[in-house]
Amino acid sequence: MDVKSMRSIQILSNRLTSHTRESWDSLISDYLIYHGPDAALAAYERMPKADSALLSGHTYVLLLKACISLNDCERGNQIHEQVAKQGLLERDIYVSSCLIDMYVKCGLLIKAEQVLHGLPKRNVVSWTTLIGGYVEKGYCGTALECLCKMQLEGIRPNTLTFIYCLRCCCKVNDINSGDKVHVDIARHSLHKDLYLGTALVDMYAKCGALDKAVQVFDMLEARNVVSWTALISGFVEQGNSERALDYYECMLLEGVVPNCVTFICSLKACCSGGAIDKALELHSYIEREGFLRQDPMIGVTLVDMYAKCGLLAKAQHVFHNLPCQNVISWNALITGYVEHGYGDRALHCYEQMQHKGVTPDSVTFLCSLKGCSIMRSLAKGQELHFEVERRGLVYKDIAIANTLVDMYAKCGPLFMAQQLFDKLPDKNLVAWNSLIAGYAENGSSEKVVELFKQMQEANICPDSVSYLCGLKAFCNTDQFTSCRDLLDQVLKDGLSVNDIYVGSTLVSMYAKHGDLVRAQEVFDGLPVRDVVAWNALAAGYAEHGCGEDALQLLEKMESQGVSPNAVTYLCSLKACSSMGAVDKGRDIHVEVERRGLLEKELIGNTLVNMYAKCGLLTIAHQVFCNLKFQNVVSWTALMAGYGQRGESNVVFRMFLDMVESGVKPNPVTLVVILSACNRACLFTESQNYFEMISKDYGIPHTIKHHACMVDLFGRSGHLDNALSLVNKMPFSPNLVVWHIILGACKGIGSIGIGKHAFNHALQSDENDCTSVASC
Repeated sequence: MDVKSMRSIQILSNRLTSHTRESWDSLISDYLIYHGPDAALAAYERMPKADSALLSGHTYVLLLKACISLNDCERGNQIHEQVAKQGLLERDIYVSSCLIDMYVKCGLLIKAEQVLHGLPKRNVVSWTTLIGGYVEKGYCGTALECLCKMQLEGIRPNTLTFIYCLRCCCKVNDINSGDKVHVDIARHSLHKDLYLGTALVDMYAKCGALDKAVQVFDMLEARNVVSWTALISGFVEQGNSERALDYYECMLLEGVVPNCVTFICSLKACCSGGAIDKALELHSYIEREGFLRQDPMIGVTLVDMYAKCGLLAKAQHVFHNLPCQNVISWNALITGYVEHGYGDRALHCYEQMQHKGVTPDSVTFLCSLKGCSIMRSLAKGQELHFEVERRGLVYKDIAIANTLVDMYAKCGPLFMAQQLFDKLPDKNLVAWNSLIAGYAENGSSEKVVELFKQMQEANICPDSVSYLCGLKAFCNTDQFTSCRDLLDQVLKDGLSVNDIYVGSTLVSMYAKHGDLVRAQEVFDGLPVRDVVAWNALAAGYAEHGCGEDALQLLEKMESQGVSPNAVTYLCSLKACSSMGAVDKGRDIHVEVERRGLLEKELIGNTLVNMYAKCGLLTIAHQVFCNLKFQNVVSWTALMAGYGQRGESNVVFRMFLDMVESGVKPNPVTLVVILSACNRACLFTESQNYFEMISKDYGIPHTIKHHACMVDLFGRSGHLDNALSLVNKMPFSPNLVVWHIILGACKGIGSIGIGKHAFNHALQSDENDCTSVASC
């Protein structure tokens, strides 16, 4: 309070020659109205002690309310002492109730209860005030105990008492207590009260008992916009958007005009239910009736709804036309961009937001960091890290800390994610999963296994996300055996049965690595088999030469009512390729064409490959020419087909056509070219291609390329050159290479080089002596 107000109080109090109750009451009331609560309390404090007794109960109520507005329990306590001396607590129920309310609002609930129990006579107002305080502070169990106690004292609860208790049941999702309160309401014949009826609808809806909510709602003699909105909100919160929108329509038919909250709930229903047409209709009504100006949250909800539905241009249009663009509306737009993978736009919004002077909050930073992860923008991520660190949010907000770990795991060197993770005082499951995912994406399988051990040592139980992230590290590596412990743990925890994604991933892993028996066992143990699980097993059979098993499996899948997808057809075509089942391949071709899947690159490429491998090159060429995009895979597949038929000149001509069309060769293309040279015994040409493709296109030579050259040298009788090339290889020769050398030695009777190759072949694979001996 300023000095001027203090002097004013002094002057006025000095002018009062005759201090009466009316004069003091008037003075304090005027100061409360014209100068605020602090001035009123200051006026009270300057009163002579003897005059305090002149104040009425009404004025003490005003003073206690002033303490509530200032959250000043110290001066409230002084007033408590004075009213107790004057005996007002016993005589004036409004003073005692206001005192209880003051202690409740200040968080001193024990003090409030002491005042209540110190009263010689308690009534519904004092009890209800205390119950309301307990509910507000989250002590719901105590609030319900108070309801029982007051009724045992013979005090009849009123509408407000029951509303507080029902609100309490909502907070803790306690349907049983809600039922008991409902019985009490009916016992006191208050069940027809509109406000209580609405509160009951709200309680049942929020506790998930929608049938009971509808039952209470239908029994209401009068239904207003609040009761309708409570029911609509309940259906939205429980994920039943269709019923929510049905009740919105019924409300309109009864002539009830929706309010801002109704629109917010209905827009959320449109969002979760994907009812775009209904959303556009609501938006039009909201704009026409001027609701956007009434409540800023409607605009925010519109932005959020359009963004979540993927209508980002519409979301941005609504956002730019909002009368007030606050942090919540900015967050809704940024979140929408992030959820749909537009990290660049999300970060642009973050920059614009700051430029316009809107202070970002935790949600803004969370979404912006996710935007950095999408864009793999380490520099921007570090900038945001600095900002949240400066604001002290890293260790206060665990969600931000987890998102930072995730950002570094996706964008930066993994040691940065590890460093931040190590500094976290509270490493929860999300943080562990983010770090595991980072190492898994990087293929650091040993580190993933180590993290799982550390995680369990820290008493953090892995969930399905942990295992899904971790198993990714082993999907494309030769270290399958090193993750056996991890796989055993998944099976032990029962996650393969309880989580379809984990189960499908296990099937895929076992199948990819050739353990088809184990893959089948896990598959058979799945309680629900979706198309992903069926595809995973079928792909394993197809890739490991069991094409017939793959096709039988996919036929069984369709017979069990599981619809095939593009991946299913890919597996089927690969199976047809491996076993030369051209008739089945043609049937699949017809089906994918009927479903409009030929535009998918992978399907088109696999069809070309299937026909080429089955020797139907004319059809393969037709499919190739009809492809929307002819990429290196389709070119190479067709070249391989001509190469298999011995038409090397066609292969070389197609290679030139491919390069002229702007398609760069890949390592498989070089294998096809070298194989064509090999079949035609084109010794010089093969050497030229071997050097040229690597030099001109930057394709590193693989062991398959070297094997082709070794085979050509061997078949043309240049065993010394073949052995020289083997010795110069930048990697250890595998069994295939030594088999080629042995085969060449057998053909020309070179015993010395043959022995050398035989010994190396044994070292390459000691378990495959029989195949070596056969050469």
